[in-house]
Amino acid sequence: MSMKRILIIDGITGAGKSSVLKELRARIEALPEGADTHFIYEDDTLGQIMDQVKDPAWRARPTFEALEGTLQRMERELAASPARSFIVERFHLTTYALFPEWDRLVRFDEWLGRLGTAHLLLSYPEPHAERRAIERVDRQEEQWAQGMDAWYGGREAALDAVIQSQRRRWDGLRKSVLPFLHLDTREGDWARYAATIWTFWAGR
Repeated sequence: MSMKRILIIDGITGAGKSSVLKELRARIEALPEGADTHFIYEDDTLGQIMDQVKDPAWRARPTFEALEGTLQRMERELAASPARSFIVERFHLTTYALFPEWDRLVRFDEWLGRLGTAHLLLSYPEPHAERRAIERVDRQEEQWAQGMDAWYGGREAALDAVIQSQRRRWDGLRKSVLPFLHLDTREGDWARYAATIWTFWAGR
């Protein structure tokens, strides 16, 4: 088996990160021999970046404590436990989508490359963005749509932000040195997607 030691799962809101993570966790827990795989979720990887990017002082001298801390933790644990692996929800592609200055993030990309990392990018066609990312019809979250509209100052601005975010992730992926798998999740076939991801990541 040729397993990449870190798999980063990225994608805009509604792309299916939570559904894919749930499927992968179930697969890992079902392994008869068990697996030393740790999950790291976006609260840890993103930290305060959503608020920081709105601060002009931070933008003038940006710091990425959450990325630094997560990478240091993974590097330390991988050195101590060679069989360990990580599945990570969002990382520097999301940061790049919020703060598109790749020269500030390239060192994280190179660092991840040294640790044996691959990207998984989940996406859907842009015409699906309003339904998937803003209206969240899959979860029937009316308050989510209201919050998105309020955050961005209206539906048109919210929709544009979602589309731009997905495009920036693609741009970041083209700049990255990491191998990647892209999945279009418009059909919502999470079990099939998980099987494809498993083959890509774990070589099974």
